[in-house]
Amino acid sequence: MHPRASGLPLASRAAALSCRIGRRRPLAAPAPSEATASHEDRLKHTIVDKVRMLRSVPLLSEVSTEVLADLAALSRVEDLAPGRVLFSEGEPADAFFLIIDGEVGVARSGASSFVARQGEELGALAVLDERPRVFTATTTERTLLLRIGAEDFLYLIEQHPRLAKGVIRYLAHEVRSTIHGDGRYPLPPTE
Repeated sequence: MHPRASGLPLASRAAALSCRIGRRRPLAAPAPSEATASHEDRLKHTIVDKVRMLRSVPLLSEVSTEVLADLAALSRVEDLAPGRVLFSEGEPADAFFLIIDGEVGVARSGASSFVARQGEELGALAVLDERPRVFTATTTERTLLLRIGAEDFLYLIEQHPRLAKGVIRYLAHEVRSTIHGDGRYPLPPTE
């Protein structure tokens, strides 16, 4: 049984968690700018906010709103200072991250590889294949992230075959892009 399982269905736990959060801001109101946002304001995100963020991740783009809500309820927002290491090369993968705001430098064997920015995810492949991290990720500026725990994500994949199918389609797309060397191309419509 999943460590967070409490006898309630996952959707019920997600609903209970969203009620417990209780720190809601109106969806119509713009998010506070980084210059005026307090630390506490930057951490306020409803389940709906998180679902919108998760939907923007190509890995999760074909997943139903219900499953994304379950995942959103199990995720948490982190506000990190510059220079904070998210994970290091060789470590086991305990989570993956979606960058809400800020930048994360990615390096392999000490050499800088690329910078990940708003809307990009980091570390999902290591979570999926349950292998050690192949790079180190460090914030280069104040960064707001959505953290999705590996156990939670893998549990949801087991419970929701459509999530598993969406992940497989995404991975197949990435393999094709790599083989063809033509970069990203649109995913074909789902059947």
